[in-house]
Amino acid sequence: MRIKEFSIRHYGPLLDTGRISLHNFNLFFGNNEAGKTLIIDALVKRLFGRNTRVFERIDRVDGDPDGYVIIEDDKGKKIKLSEKKDLTKITGLTSSDCRNIFIIRNSDLSIDPKGEFYTSVTERLTGLRTKEISSIKEKLQEIGILTRADSDASLSNDSKWGKIKTKVKNARESMEGINGLEREIEDEKFDQMEEEISKATESISGIEQKLSELEDARKREKYEKCNDTLRKLETALENLKGLNLDEIERLKSRLDNYEENRGNLSSQKPKSTFFTVATIISAVLLLVSIFGIIVRPLPFLFYLTVFLVVSTAILGVLKFSFVINEVHLATTLKEIKSTASQLRVGGESIEGIRSNIQKGDKDSKLKREAEIRLDSNFGKKSGNLVENLSYWKHEIDALKEYEDKVKEVKYDENKVSQLESEKNILFKEKEELQKKMKGLREKLKEVERKANEILQLEEDYVHCETSLDLGTIRKRLGNFIDKIENNKNDVLEVMKIFEEIEKKEKERVSQLFGKDSPVSKYFCEITGGIYQEVDFLPDEKKIQAKSKDGNILDADKLSGGAYDQLYLSIRLALGEKLLKGSKGFFIMDDPFIKADIERLQKQIEIIKGISKSGWQIMYFTAKDEVKDVLKKDIENNKVNYIEVQGVFS
Repeated sequence: MRIKEFSIRHYGPLLDTGRISLHNFNLFFGNNEAGKTLIIDALVKRLFGRNTRVFERIDRVDGDPDGYVIIEDDKGKKIKLSEKKDLTKITGLTSSDCRNIFIIRNSDLSIDPKGEFYTSVTERLTGLRTKEISSIKEKLQEIGILTRADSDASLSNDSKWGKIKTKVKNARESMEGINGLEREIEDEKFDQMEEEISKATESISGIEQKLSELEDARKREKYEKCNDTLRKLETALENLKGLNLDEIERLKSRLDNYEENRGNLSSQKPKSTFFTVATIISAVLLLVSIFGIIVRPLPFLFYLTVFLVVSTAILGVLKFSFVINEVHLATTLKEIKSTASQLRVGGESIEGIRSNIQKGDKDSKLKREAEIRLDSNFGKKSGNLVENLSYWKHEIDALKEYEDKVKEVKYDENKVSQLESEKNILFKEKEELQKKMKGLREKLKEVERKANEILQLEEDYVHCETSLDLGTIRKRLGNFIDKIENNKNDVLEVMKIFEEIEKKEKERVSQLFGKDSPVSKYFCEITGGIYQEVDFLPDEKKIQAKSKDGNILDADKLSGGAYDQLYLSIRLALGEKLLKGSKGFFIMDDPFIKADIERLQKQIEIIKGISKSGWQIMYFTAKDEVKDVLKKDIENNKVNYIEVQGVFS
């Protein structure tokens, strides 16, 4: 298969190439920027139609080139390529095959630096199933949720598979946590806590009922006492109504004075009696003395009469003072009775008046005591008694609802204090139980949250509220771990089987590479025996060359010239294999640009040898050295020389 002729009439700034017929060795010469690269790009587009994605920088010019390419097969049949009939459809080759073997653009002889092309082409040439096996292994990796597609892989933690490694780890940790939580629940007697809290609640309720009854009794007793006090206050006020208490106080003072004077007078009663008797005796003796003088005027009778007159007068005066005091006392009593009558105290005697005054004092005292008691219970509204009475009555009426409540209960402050103490103790015990229970419930909920996060259940959501639920969750987590681990182990076992198959498959690559392979033969011939063997390492996806002295070098460690020769050898060997022994064409864009003149001459000779063996060469260059090396062949028409016309200026 070769290109018979082509024409590029229009492609960006490229000048019309006209009709170009091709021979075995065709040299396209032109200065830099003369349009050589555009001709190659245009040929690629005409050769492969829409299948040009594998070619880098193929769209430097927008649109498709206007022109044609005619292919000639091994039987001499000419085929004009079109959009429906491109090179891939005619030959069965892929655009990747051609890009990596037959077309050398931008002076680059290397082939697919990632190494994927070798695997692909060797599979097609040798019947290898490496890609199929690789695809199966990748599917196994997905099924087993593994880090890599090999038997040494472990569980993956990639987010696309839900971070399964972390989930298994979390599941194991959760199971350990469940074991510890079960022990804690057993130690704390979690299942009995509800009953203990219920008992404590019931006991607290009973105490609160008793306290409520005692409070009702307190309010009832308060109502009874305060209502009685209010009644007494109202009675006292009624009794004291209209009384002038200040005047009564003054009356009491007069009574006190009267009783004091009466007492003093009573204490002097014996003296009054003595003076009365003495006065009478003195008066009788005076009369006897006067009669004696009359009868017999003796001197001593005159002296006696004078003495008796004086003593009788003195004794009479003293007696009269007692009489005056008694009259004054009687007058005072009369005035006191009159005043008592005016003050509405009343009483026929001092004792009666005093008794009536004492009744008023009792009412006054009761009033004061009642006010103090009501004030201590309810406080005062103001300094006005009338306002306070109205306020106290309102407060007492508010307690009337307790009048008939719990009459069998007597309020006992000590009992209230005792019940409050018991209630506080029970409440603290209940709080402590609830706190522990809340803590354990939170731990149960955390187990529930983690379990559902791990198991990722939507419909069959796992609930964890009791110790029994813990057992269920542990079992499900265990099943989850077993499922993942068993699945992983099963996949790894299957992976080992496919790796063994893959190993055997890869050994067949030696049909293309390795000792005595076509690649090794070409490379040995091109390098003059310096390198004798070329190997492809499929696992590392790299090419190695072995020199005649046994040194092994990676392709990228070779010299520039040897590197180009190596990949030219590979292209030749693979090209022949792909074309099943037939020859094809090479489109080369300055493939030996790195070579010096001596090496260039050798490599051109190799190209000439390739051309003579039946390969068609389309060599594009801007190097005068290439044209000089081929000058004689051009003159002898052994090399078809085409000068590139250039581009629009």
